[in-house]
Amino acid sequence: MFVPKVGQSADFEKAFLKHIAYRKSMNDPRTWQVYQADMGENMNAYFVHACCDSWSDLDDYRQWNTKSKASENWAENVSKYIAHYEHNRSEADLKNSNWPEGVK
Repeated sequence: MFVPKVGQSADFEKAFLKHIAYRKSMNDPRTWQVYQADMGENMNAYFVHACCDSWSDLDDYRQWNTKSKASENWAENVSKYIAHYEHNRSEADLKNSNWPEGVK
């Protein structure tokens, strides 16, 4: 979750779109989703989400991130517009998250 500094949402969006283009040019192996809440809390926040990586995928992605210098690109071009950010990971048991009928 990224919250732009007050009055800098437009600058953040412009820099963020350039960063996305950079990641694509470096063949980012992840598929990302970006959205904003349309009601409730954090209306000015941008939520960035990727799903369903294994632990080995995370290791591979860390190596890609180092090689591509994606974090450096973010730090140089986008982070100056951020007032607050949060980073969370969660684990889901997709095989068992939707139990078939009749299974207890």
